[in-house]
Amino acid sequence: MRIRKKKWAENEIANSNLIINENFNNDWKNYFGNENKICLELGCGKGKFINEMAQKFPGKNFIAVEKYFHIIAMGVRRANNSLKNLAFIIDDISHIEKYFPKTKVSCIYINFCDPWHKKRHYKRRLTYKDFLDVYKKILMPGAPIYFKTDNLPLFEFTLNQFSDNNWKLKNITFDLHKTNLDNVTTEYEEKFSNAGMPIYYCQAILSNDNLN
Repeated sequence: MRIRKKKWAENEIANSNLIINENFNNDWKNYFGNENKICLELGCGKGKFINEMAQKFPGKNFIAVEKYFHIIAMGVRRANNSLKNLAFIIDDISHIEKYFPKTKVSCIYINFCDPWHKKRHYKRRLTYKDFLDVYKKILMPGAPIYFKTDNLPLFEFTLNQFSDNNWKLKNITFDLHKTNLDNVTTEYEEKFSNAGMPIYYCQAILSNDNLN
């Protein structure tokens, strides 16, 4: 779905202290002022999920990544510079490794990413093995990836990619909202669920024998 550019987005980004800019030295301890664990959302959309997570878990640090500034600006506006455990990175997810040369993240959230329907585009899916290899480099040992989607072919593809690349799967469900699993929703998730669509969900664990 195409999102219209907001006239205020550029100013919102320019005036926010939550944006990681090109001069950032990757010192997350100094940025957040603590050594709390870092959770990473890849593709944050309008920012509902990451903002609610930061509010719900003040003892953790949250970083959201989104390629388009006019989209991430909505998440920044929602935060209103008031959350001290939240940061936003405007960059392509394929570049995420450069932000964590030393610091490791304690979990990754991938929520309702682009399914890239056409077969020739499968390598662009965020759960394709090449992306999993990147995530492996920035995750702590035993750290999970939490994955949610409304797209069944993408979910099946994702389960196979995790399994084929020696990630341990757990809490697999084909209808998340009918489980007792703890869950913070996204904008898309609420839209899909209200329309009666099931939400597919799984966790994948980076095991010690899957490390470089």
